[in-house]
Amino acid sequence: MPTLTIIHTGKPERTLDELVDYGERMGINVEVVRISDDLIASGAIEEFGDGILWRLSDIDIGGAAAFYSAIEDKETINPALYKFPQLADKFFQQSMLRYSSLRNHYIDTLRVNGAWPAKKYVEAGKLRYPFVVKPARGYSGNGVKLIKSPADLASISNNFVAQSYVPNTGEWRVFVVGGVGIGAMRKVAADGQPFNFVTSDAHIFCEDDPEVLSELNKIACRAASFFSLGCTGVDIVRNKNTGEYKIFEVNLSPGWQNGWDTVTGESVPKEVMSWYQERWNLDPNNSIDALRNYLNNRITRLTPNTQEKVKAIMSGNLSEDVKNNLSEHKAKIELHHKISPLGNFLVDSRSHTKSGLSTAHNLEDCAETTATYIKICELLGNA
Repeated sequence: MPTLTIIHTGKPERTLDELVDYGERMGINVEVVRISDDLIASGAIEEFGDGILWRLSDIDIGGAAAFYSAIEDKETINPALYKFPQLADKFFQQSMLRYSSLRNHYIDTLRVNGAWPAKKYVEAGKLRYPFVVKPARGYSGNGVKLIKSPADLASISNNFVAQSYVPNTGEWRVFVVGGVGIGAMRKVAADGQPFNFVTSDAHIFCEDDPEVLSELNKIACRAASFFSLGCTGVDIVRNKNTGEYKIFEVNLSPGWQNGWDTVTGESVPKEVMSWYQERWNLDPNNSIDALRNYLNNRITRLTPNTQEKVKAIMSGNLSEDVKNNLSEHKAKIELHHKISPLGNFLVDSRSHTKSGLSTAHNLEDCAETTATYIKICELLGNA
């Protein structure tokens, strides 16, 4: 029976209780460990379980280095913090998006320490009223303000970021687990409120428009993959004037206690524990079986069009060129692809960005390639 260690702040919360409960239901030993400097210094992190689930949204660079050396070989869900210790910083996060394959979805973000820098950015034309300011490492909407005029500048504190205001009629929280979107909640601001915060009585709905949901899942899954997050909640907004989708934030320790599970009918802890159990039960010597199981278990999360294509390929509907040159096509796929660390599907291993940051992928993008590779291996007797 596997043991999963949940790294946590130590604060009691409903989400943690639900993760432990679902893990125990599935036969997973779950231990909750409160992170501390003493824990790191004692070397106790080397005694953690077979897998690690991060429920932290912040960590210092020294702590990240210590963790990485001790648990790099363990099955880890959300290793982003020890890979990118500054990822909780909203300026850093948006900067990474800007120079990635997700650049079309980033929001112009500047670091401001008080009113004076913000005033200078306005004078230089880098900020225009209205704009939004928020703590660089804030959460749950705390400290977020809409700056409409020079009179509002005095409310800006140190270690804030300023972002272009995106005119909208609501925003979404999309949960991604293991490379697939499992649901999206739309939040619409209450009358008289400038932001779509549930804590400010925003109205919440389950997003069920197929076209909108498909676009949200594509963006959210790519963001999750890009930041090495196996379980995350991605906040997305659409500009009501241009129709462009923008990423507000990729949450490192997302909660679902704000009504997300109620309106979507989905269970994040169930999906997380099912994914962990599935990966634990895989035969490490049979990567083709791993690919097949992963694809079969998540095919219903794909768009109908992709589902049809994958099913056709798995039933043997390959092009004549592929059928006549199985070994050659298998070698081509292996040359340019690898198995994703966030889910057992194939991703393009080449970089397509000028900065050298890897291109982000998700199962929707790679399902046909994965299915083709599985079928070729089956026909060659390698499965």
